[in-house]
Amino acid sequence: MSYLLASLLLGVSSEPRYLSGLFFNFDQTSQVNVNGYVINYDFYYENNLKKKQIKKEDIDYSAQKSFEISILLLRRIEEGHKDCRPYLDLNIYQMTRSSLNGESFNVWKESMGIPGKEIFGLYDPTAWIKGESCLLVGDNAPITRGTLIHEFAHYWYDRWCLYGKIKMDTETFARKVEYIYVNEYLE
Repeated sequence: MSYLLASLLLGVSSEPRYLSGLFFNFDQTSQVNVNGYVINYDFYYENNLKKKQIKKEDIDYSAQKSFEISILLLRRIEEGHKDCRPYLDLNIYQMTRSSLNGESFNVWKESMGIPGKEIFGLYDPTAWIKGESCLLVGDNAPITRGTLIHEFAHYWYDRWCLYGKIKMDTETFARKVEYIYVNEYLE
């Protein structure tokens, strides 16, 4: 059995990946514990990215802050949450802004209802892969944390199975979390 096949079967993810025709280098497998909610994630960066801009601290901070604001938002609208998908792992891909907005991801953008729009990040629940989701982030350094917080809000929405339970779709929820972050948390 080849190493790649064995690594896929055993869940070892240190191999490079191809996603929508782009090559991604593996950087690290890590874990963040957010108030008892554990997120296991693998981080990849696009092969032609000049330098990796997202650090583990950015991911951990964004997961924590997005969690706090999501809880705050749910309290404000008097809704609760339940961890209905506690084993939802995350694959995080950083790529150039041009790649994220290029033809490779038009199908994803169309499926999310945002064809032709410039985006800075994208969350995909990858429902066809049990227990995994995917977060794509462009190399827009000044807005990386805000983008990560927005995309992590989609993750929490998905993990807590909020679809149909609250009067907001995932994009509205993520925008409100990002708005609260920008207006109430940024110094």
